Amino acid sequence: MNIKIPKITHNRLLELIQYNPLTGILIRNPGPRTSGRTITDPTERLRLDGEYITPKRIIMFYMTKKWPNRPIVVKDQNIRT
Repeated sequence: MNIKIPKITHNRLLELIQYNPLTGILIRNPGPRTSGRTITDPTERLRLDGEYITPKRIIMFYMTKKWPNRPIVVKDQNIRT
């Protein structure tokens, strides 16, 4: 299965998003056209630099600096690729 790899870089992601692995909270930083907010819906797709990306993929990229190349499955609060 081919999954589209977003073009956003890890440094750019760090400018846009904050993530706390201890709490699992993902926060979108405020920008010139957006207000900061906490992301609570795991199925919501976020628009980052024109691309729509799910929080699960954003978190994996945030933590590993590599985009997952296959679907992410969450089972019993443990993420698996």
